[in-house]
Amino acid sequence: MSKKITSNAIKEAKFSNLFDRHYSKLYNYAFKVLKETDLSEELVQETFIKLWENFESINESERSITSFLITTLKNKIIDDYRKRQARTKHTNLYALHKNI
Repeated sequence: MSKKITSNAIKEAKFSNLFDRHYSKLYNYAFKVLKETDLSEELVQETFIKLWENFESINESERSITSFLITTLKNKIIDDYRKRQARTKHTNLYALHKNI
């Protein structure tokens, strides 16, 4: 059991270090694209959650982790854009149908 606790402590320490090093860059990128503070924070948080969930399977090289974080965030921004587009389309169709 103590081996598992040590392993979790090491994982938490590595993750914390990565968070501290990458959060600002990721947030700044998201905000530059989205122009929304809350949404930028949310998507960056989701990006780090995905990193935590996949931490064991990611190559620990700095390049690999950076690439994972950037790719994940870009995909989350694209997904959000698609959701907004679908919502807008649905709203427009509803308004059009209502006026008929």
